[in-house]
Amino acid sequence: MHQQRGETLAGLLVGLGLGLLVVFAGQRMLAQHLRHERQTQTLLQAQIQLRDVLDLMLHTLQGAQGVPQAWKTRTGNQCLDAFCNGPEDFALSGTQLEFTLDRNQDGVQDNNECLGFRLSSGEIKAKTACSPVVWNSLTGLDHLRITTLQWRLRCTLHGQMVQRWIDVEVHAQWPDSPSQDWVQTQSVLMLNDVPVRSMAGLCGTPLTTS
Repeated sequence: MHQQRGETLAGLLVGLGLGLLVVFAGQRMLAQHLRHERQTQTLLQAQIQLRDVLDLMLHTLQGAQGVPQAWKTRTGNQCLDAFCNGPEDFALSGTQLEFTLDRNQDGVQDNNECLGFRLSSGEIKAKTACSPVVWNSLTGLDHLRITTLQWRLRCTLHGQMVQRWIDVEVHAQWPDSPSQDWVQTQSVLMLNDVPVRSMAGLCGTPLTTS
């Protein structure tokens, strides 16, 4: 008869140790995978937020300084309506762009019709009131840090009026990876032309003819 032998204590300990190493390695791989998934989701959310903010800014700018029956109040020499006859109606300075927008199409400039966008402390902020001026954040530092916001105004003569294009460039960083810089650039045609006089000194370059 063959005598059966059981596992020695040393063998059991070795087997147990190897099993624990396998479990530990598996847990570590799972934790790394979950961390990578969270980072990927956060990165995707930041990219979507940046794209949505950029789309919002350009969509709003398209209708800037619009007013019903503008042909009655605007000529190449003058502007008689409330949305192109004052300094708040269009101003571009550094990273800050301000303008007015006739939201309810009544021709009267209400307090919530002074708008704008600017870069402040790593966030893009939107102007939402004329007086007192109010700026609200469109982006948050938890997912996105804006490092650059640049505006470029291009003007052409359109008959006796000025037709304008706005170019915008945005640089952003993800807080968990500051070395990674995203750059978004877009352009938009402002649909509402304004008199030449109202754009004095704002176009930056000599007017061309469209």
